[in-house]
Amino acid sequence: MDSARRACAYYLSMNGSVRKATIEDADAIGRVHYLAHVETYTGKFPPEVIEGNPPERRAQMWRRIIGEQLGDARVAELDGETVGFTHTGPARDRVLPSKRIQTGRCGKD
Repeated sequence: MDSARRACAYYLSMNGSVRKATIEDADAIGRVHYLAHVETYTGKFPPEVIEGNPPERRAQMWRRIIGEQLGDARVAELDGETVGFTHTGPARDRVLPSKRIQTGRCGKD
């Protein structure tokens, strides 16, 4: 873990909270998920690939995942704002371990 992520994790542990996600969190998770992809993949993939899944589309996906209880989704909040998320669920590939973990960014805009 790099120093920025360590600092973010420490600050969140001292000032934030993590809780089980609800359907009402889908829009915020979609936004954080989108921002994480923009931050991670800009310059590595063509813009149309990144823009192909805007926050609204991601929120729709998260409403389905949370609503159908497809794994365990959690949100990290700091000062009342969703700043990260995590999701565990069945592996998509039989070669991988039985659970997969997906994480979103940590930080305020």
